[in-house]
Amino acid sequence: MDDETILALVKQLDGRIVEVEKPMGTFSYFSTDKMVLNNKLYKLVWLLEDNTIYVGIVNCYRR
Repeated sequence: MDDETILALVKQLDGRIVEVEKPMGTFSYFSTDKMVLNNKLYKLVWLLEDNTIYVGIVNCYRR
């Protein structure tokens, strides 16, 4: 998986409302499945940390 693909998938998260799957301390973990990019399906597992402005990518793979 290259950075360009991951960044394109992260951009698709903009404006979405996604429920937290697992809160752990200051981190909130999310899983977004069935994301489409170039006619291929992907699953993105990501996190947000309280009081920060980055998206952490835990895992990303094709379905």
